[in-house]
Amino acid sequence: MYFESNFNGGWEEYIDAFSHILTSGMAAFWGSSYGFPKALPVGPFKEYIKENEIANSHYHSAYPEATITMVKASLELEDKLAPLKRNAKRMDPDAFAAAYENMLTDAQRSL
Repeated sequence: MYFESNFNGGWEEYIDAFSHILTSGMAAFWGSSYGFPKALPVGPFKEYIKENEIANSHYHSAYPEATITMVKASLELEDKLAPLKRNAKRMDPDAFAAAYENMLTDAQRSL
């Protein structure tokens, strides 16, 4: 079984999260792998992973300081900002202020 992923946190927390929250899913995914000790207790599972892991030789992140949540929020914000940018030149100051305030209200979750 080959498994590759990344996580916004440390390795210990990553394995703990998978083991405790997706216990049956981990068994379904890893269960046919030679020597799989089950997801819980987590100690033997972590040892199993350490014994079988392969270090990556390269990893690229377009935004190394950003989490996936931050990237998704930025993309959502861009979608909400696009109509304002497109129409700004045709608006008088009061219309722009109202449109800007509406955009900010609509985009709160993305800010």
